[in-house]
Amino acid sequence: MIRGVVATILITCATTQVQADDARACARTFKDWTPDGQPVLRDRVPEENYEVASDSHVFRIPDGRLRMVYAGDSGGTISIKLARSNDWTTWRDGPVLIGPDQGGRKARKKETPFYRRAENGEHQIFFIGYANETTYRSQVFLAVADKLNGPYRMKSKPVIPIGQIGGESVGTITSPGIVEHDGKLFMTFVAWDDYRNVSQIWPMGAVSDDDGRTWKNIRKVKAPVAMEGQITRTPDGRFLSVRNGEFQETEAIFLGCATHPFGPYHELTAPVITKSGGRWDRDEITAPQITFDPVSGAAHLFYTGAQSQKGWWILHARRGD
Repeated sequence: MIRGVVATILITCATTQVQADDARACARTFKDWTPDGQPVLRDRVPEENYEVASDSHVFRIPDGRLRMVYAGDSGGTISIKLARSNDWTTWRDGPVLIGPDQGGRKARKKETPFYRRAENGEHQIFFIGYANETTYRSQVFLAVADKLNGPYRMKSKPVIPIGQIGGESVGTITSPGIVEHDGKLFMTFVAWDDYRNVSQIWPMGAVSDDDGRTWKNIRKVKAPVAMEGQITRTPDGRFLSVRNGEFQETEAIFLGCATHPFGPYHELTAPVITKSGGRWDRDEITAPQITFDPVSGAAHLFYTGAQSQKGWWILHARRGD
């Protein structure tokens, strides 16, 4: 019996070490990125000297063309919109998919969208909804449609609510992202104890076995997605995390890799992107997301740059120096 227990422990330790080594090698593979230097999407607010395009999630549709869901302006209210492209870097801002009139007062404002096509062909967009920027009591909602362009039907209740979840009292949720693994969907998100007087932030996760309709087993996870970030499945089945954070008194984007969506991740010590302080990211960089081209396998890093007096823009970086 003792020999059997010892053998099990040794096998477990060896497996854990192999997974750690694999994650470390994976992260190093994705350490070099080169920003384009110009926004790939600018969305002008009518009648204002301001532009708003943030929180991008990029994907290909079945005919090979590119689409992006993002947070943009709709009549003075942040909403979920759709952009189009054929070449990754030339995007045209598009229609409002989920506007301020959907979801009632508690979800009038909408940000950080994540799109996926369900197994039954249904178009799903997960996003955070909240009433105002003062309290920012955001929760994760789901809207579905028969066509990508809508119309979208928003579920009345959040799929991930604030309150007592994951063993903590959560007052704000941001950055939902979803990947598939072992026949299930895994969602990561950032949970805040409060928005105005935040003292703690926890990366959390949830699992769905009904194609994203309901989520359970909400818990804290070892996925580095806070302050803001997402995870992405690589073509070979590993998982990349990207997040924004502080580095040498400025802002930067960090990258990690794991063999399971909920980690543990090996995160690179040095950031992969650092705020340049130029025209397009003078004040902030945030909301990174990696997308893989399903045809070529090439990786693309999209993120948001901001200059508070001018606007928010979608930026892009390619792998390599």
